[in-house]
Amino acid sequence: GENLILLTEGSKRRLCKDTSSVIPAKLRLKAVLCEVKLPEINGVNIDAFWPFWPLDRTGDALWLGVDLDKREGDFKVLTDPVELLSLRLGEADVDAIPSRASFNFKGTNSGTANMVVWWFEAQLSETDPSVVLTNAPTFLDGRHAATCWGQAAAEIAHTQVLKGESTEILMEMTFGDYQLKFQ
Repeated sequence: GENLILLTEGSKRRLCKDTSSVIPAKLRLKAVLCEVKLPEINGVNIDAFWPFWPLDRTGDALWLGVDLDKREGDFKVLTDPVELLSLRLGEADVDAIPSRASFNFKGTNSGTANMVVWWFEAQLSETDPSVVLTNAPTFLDGRHAATCWGQAAAEIAHTQVLKGESTEILMEMTFGDYQLKFQ
C-alpha cells in the first residue's frame, strides 16, 4: 500500500485518458492516540519492561502491526479519530503533500498516550463514499466489517490526554522511505 499514491498517479498518466476514473478513487489515513500497557502477571505490573517490548520494535521499523479488534494487549483508545491525510488517487502529487503536519486529537478518555494507531480507508467509488476498503478497527468505525488486516502503531513520547481537551501531535512523513514519525 505504501506505493499507492505513486502507482496510481503514474498508471493514470501513462495508461488512461485524462477523464478516466481511478479505483480506488480516494485514500484517507486516520489515527487515534492510545495508552498501551503490558499485561500484568499474577497481579504484578510489568510496565518496567516496556523498553523491551515488542522484540521487533528494536529493529529499523518505525511502526509495528497491531489489531485493535482482536483485543490483544491492553490498548485504551484515548481520542476520537483524526484524519491525517486525504487525497484523490491518480491526481495526487507526492511532492505537494506536506511532509510535516500538526494534528489535534480530542480526548474521549483521560490517560497517558504512548502510541499512535492508524489505518487506511480506500474509497472505491468516485460517487459513493460508503464503498470503502479499510482496516479500521470495527469498534471505532462500525460501518465496515472487520478484515484480516490490522492497524499500524508507533510509539510516541508519553503525552497526557485529558477527556474533552485537545492534544497536539506532530507527524512527519518521508515519502521515499514511506514512514510516518510522530512526536
